[in-house]
Amino acid sequence: MRTESGTGGKRIHYAWVICVTCTLMLFIAMGLNSNVFSVYLPYILRDRGFSDTQGSLLMTVKFFFTIVGMLTVDRVCRMLSMRRAVGLAIILEVCSRLIFAFGHSYAAYCFGWVLGGIAYSWAGTVPISILIGRWFKSRRGLAFGIGTVGSALATILMPSVITALVSGAGLATAFFAEAMLTLVLGLIIVIALRDRPEDIGLKPFGYGEEEHGSTNNRERSGSAVRLSKAEWCMLSTAMLLMGGPIGPGFSHFGVLLTSEGFDAGTIAALMTYFGIIMAVAKVACGALYDRAGGWWGNIVIGGALVVGMWACCMTATGELIYAVIIMTAFGAGITMCSLSVTIWAKDLCPESGYDAAIKWLTVIYSVGTLVFSPLPGLFSDHLGSYIPAYVLFTAFSLICLILVQIVYWRHRE
Repeated sequence: MRTESGTGGKRIHYAWVICVTCTLMLFIAMGLNSNVFSVYLPYILRDRGFSDTQGSLLMTVKFFFTIVGMLTVDRVCRMLSMRRAVGLAIILEVCSRLIFAFGHSYAAYCFGWVLGGIAYSWAGTVPISILIGRWFKSRRGLAFGIGTVGSALATILMPSVITALVSGAGLATAFFAEAMLTLVLGLIIVIALRDRPEDIGLKPFGYGEEEHGSTNNRERSGSAVRLSKAEWCMLSTAMLLMGGPIGPGFSHFGVLLTSEGFDAGTIAALMTYFGIIMAVAKVACGALYDRAGGWWGNIVIGGALVVGMWACCMTATGELIYAVIIMTAFGAGITMCSLSVTIWAKDLCPESGYDAAIKWLTVIYSVGTLVFSPLPGLFSDHLGSYIPAYVLFTAFSLICLILVQIVYWRHRE
């Protein structure tokens, strides 16, 4: 699997094996852990007797411990190595699903999300971003798009399976099956993962080459854009607001559609369709960023996020077309919290500060998911509908896009 030149020769560079390993990591950490949980949520509320607010507060527990994981992932990776840290995250993820399978109390579900929230961070976008940064000097946008497509694959494959398992055998069987799948995939990840190219005598993919692209696409090895404090404040505010629509906004899709009269089979099919769109979008948007640059990539992805949130507000009509628009637009827009963040760090920060920028922006995003996570349940319990929360999330999405583009505009070449 080795090559001497990084891009030359007939053999596949091991960087692409790492890329596929990242795909499996996000299949578990974001796909199974987070994305498909929205399929479970209506059944959990029904079978466990939790209120809408309690359902939202479960997400609050998850998002809080996601932040704890974000704040500790660097230290854990330094102490244990990236490979061991990811292995530990997989063990925590398996344990969280076993708790969901065999625990029936609200406290048990909260503890399950203590473990699941930490697992999300220790095997999620931060370590994947660092791995892609270490293993790729060129084609990072494409590599990150491929590396993060795992969450989309889980969303394609799992909703119908989960719906069938829960309907036929119950929640416990579905969560136990998910735990066993996580364990098997986790073993593959730990076997294949390597922290750095140097660990196996390689140079990063594209080492010594310059990536050619748009003048708006800053692939740099040393020069740096220096953001002012005001620009950092705008970028951080954008990340905070993004946490609303992409965090609790997404995790409440299942209960939103259920409350507006869509049946479980239709919701499962829509989630599978969403996964297909997200898989295509992650790769396509990565290539878009590589070719067209951050400015135009942000417009496409950020615009899709705004449209997706707007369509959520229109589900009160009960028309299927709006649900399809949600899954289509949001399938592209959701990449803003992962792919776009790596591009912003690359375009707007010095190379030496790339890892720190990724961590900072991701932590701020996670704070947003925590702060806004109770809103959908609170709106539903007190106003009788999830729609007001999505009106707010639509505004958040638009403000987020505007703030990011202001920063980009001020640094256009």
